[in-house]
Amino acid sequence: MEEFNPWWRGAGKLDEDYDIRRWVESPVRWVPPLLHEIMGALKPFSLHFLFGPRQVGKTTLLKLLVRELLGRGWDPRAIFYYSCDMLGDYRELEEVLRGYLRLRSSWGVRSSVILLDEVTYPREWFRAVKSLIDRGLLSSDVVVATGSLSMVARRELEAFPGRRGLGRDFLLTPLSFRDFVGVARSDVPVTSSPSDLLGWLGVLEELLERYLECGGFPRSVVSCLSKGVVDTGFERDLLNSIVFDLNRLRRSEVFAKRVARAIVEKAPNAFSLNSVAREYGLRSHKVVLSYIDLFEKLFLARSLLYVDVSRLVEDVRKERKVHFVDPLLYRVVSRWAGVRQPEEGAVLEAVVAEHIARAYRVGYWRDGFEVDIVVPELGVGFEVKSRDSERLRRVGRVAVYTAALQASGPGTIPLPLLLLYYDRLGDLLGLSPDS
Repeated sequence: MEEFNPWWRGAGKLDEDYDIRRWVESPVRWVPPLLHEIMGALKPFSLHFLFGPRQVGKTTLLKLLVRELLGRGWDPRAIFYYSCDMLGDYRELEEVLRGYLRLRSSWGVRSSVILLDEVTYPREWFRAVKSLIDRGLLSSDVVVATGSLSMVARRELEAFPGRRGLGRDFLLTPLSFRDFVGVARSDVPVTSSPSDLLGWLGVLEELLERYLECGGFPRSVVSCLSKGVVDTGFERDLLNSIVFDLNRLRRSEVFAKRVARAIVEKAPNAFSLNSVAREYGLRSHKVVLSYIDLFEKLFLARSLLYVDVSRLVEDVRKERKVHFVDPLLYRVVSRWAGVRQPEEGAVLEAVVAEHIARAYRVGYWRDGFEVDIVVPELGVGFEVKSRDSERLRRVGRVAVYTAALQASGPGTIPLPLLLLYYDRLGDLLGLSPDS
């Protein structure tokens, strides 16, 4: 335990931690905004879950949380971190937790923040946590557990009905374009109003091109900004982690690769599950749907359903679009599936769709022409283009804007601004949710 928690020997010993040392020594450092959100939720009793794709930086986020707590004067021995990836089953996990509880009792510590990294590795891990909760042994504590797949894919969270106290779910995503800009060019005033950034559009367009190359995974951002290219070792690690998760879940790598290939080859167009099943040699539309669902539960992909623009509701019977959640995934998955990467315009549309989907419910519409992204909540839609070519128009109850790199006409929005203000579309478009 002491090896995982060097700060028990004094707050200054945190610098001996491998992840913190690597973060401090990195030429590019990023503090996820989610850190401050988690800090505000550390009230006992709570059982929090931190989700996210592999390689997105969940372990580093936990260590930065330790750093923040120590900086605010917390008792170092009231912070317990443990990486569970070497544990075999729930019995070993319970033994570790009980061991810490005995230690802290001998120190006179009554309340702790307990950080369980990769908690899903031990078989039936939830039995240990549930047992300690039911016996009141964690009633004065905050538990933060991380996992990337089985909590959701295996429905293991259902083991905790009424047992999470003030607990919440947190999702750590790859860096958004706004995060990327903040890391790459700290002089760009990304917190300013959209009008204040019009003079920065040339810089933002260049940064967007780099973002499409780098993606938003922290390691890829560091290598891309410091060396000019994404480290091929990271791309290999990212792919290996995806295949590892498929094997852990006992899912077919062959079927997963075929569905991934369909997503890449058909991007950015909508497709039917039946057509993919026939074209890619899969047994039925149910197999296709199950692997799309799996990619979503692994936080690798996102589906956009057809939106009825007259009623602003989705129609699950129609064709769907499926995007990968980060531009780097298109390069990694394309190599894995043995297909060419999609055109930059397709990746750009995926980036816009994923950004907006982090803040709003999104879909698409098509009838003669296509609205790439529809936001039913606001009654707006976007066509993503390299340059503006359309004026503002309406389809049903949806006002359709053109989002373009070279935007100048009425009803057009510069793509970099749309990505910077993806979670404040009302401010960007001069709308309110009720308009």
